Amino acid sequence: MIDIYEILKISQDASIEEVKQQLQIELRKWSYRINAPQLEHRQEAERMLQRLEQIQDRIMEEENKPISQKDDDSQKFLPSIQTEMERSEMSEIQKERQWEQSDIIQDQERLSDTIVIDENTLREAVKSGDREAMQKLGSYLLTAGGLGQDQEGEYWIREAAKQGDAEAMRCLGHLFLQKEYLKDYLKKGKEWLVKAAQAGSIQAMRELGLVLLQGNRLKKDRKEAEKWLRKAGEAGDVAAMKELGFRLMKGDGLKRNEKWGKYWLTKAAHAGDLEAKKKLENDSQEHK
Repeated sequence: MIDIYEILKISQDASIEEVKQQLQIELRKWSYRINAPQLEHRQEAERMLQRLEQIQDRIMEEENKPISQKDDDSQKFLPSIQTEMERSEMSEIQKERQWEQSDIIQDQERLSDTIVIDENTLREAVKSGDREAMQKLGSYLLTAGGLGQDQEGEYWIREAAKQGDAEAMRCLGHLFLQKEYLKDYLKKGKEWLVKAAQAGSIQAMRELGLVLLQGNRLKKDRKEAEKWLRKAGEAGDVAAMKELGFRLMKGDGLKRNEKWGKYWLTKAAHAGDLEAKKKLENDSQEHK
């Protein structure tokens, strides 16, 4: 089980509006860390974003319930949600907390010079139309910037996306998907994620596949979802390989196909994924 209040670091007395507000803060923070130079940090950020997106989907399910099915205290939110990876959930949360604390300390040590220099350098670069600098400045302002800088951060993400930056397209897609679940924003969110995937963003391919499988923020489309997950897997994305493997083996969201499920789990295991390796080992023992 994922403890929503533990993940978001808020009180259990928080209202659903407070949960939503803190969720947006965490989504922006971990979306920025997905680009960390260290592989371990990027992998941890991916896992955290998956949990945050599960929380986001759970919120929408709760808000879309008929009034007769809602809890008596509609301002409170359920404290936990079921996930596919219960076996190691709490240990993973502790690992993320340890990394987050060390990351904060390192950021504070660099804050007086590195961050300021980086922002000034980026601002100079965007004047010459550098789209990568636009994307980085936008991401910085959305996550590490000061109070009230979200609007400027989104502006630079939009400008970089318009100029064809794949990472900015992916970020913009997420920004639209997070905007109060309005249909027009959801449509734009999908459009930008598709553009990012078509521009070669492997992460966008996987994320698009997952959103289309879940069917909450976007209309469920299993065929298109599998297409993008396969593209991400073929491009070397281990998380997509594992997702395909587990879903195809169980028929979870996708048509059951044990042969292809084993194929993708094997690729993920060979790439170092421990969950995929354990699943294959357990299946092997059962068939002896």
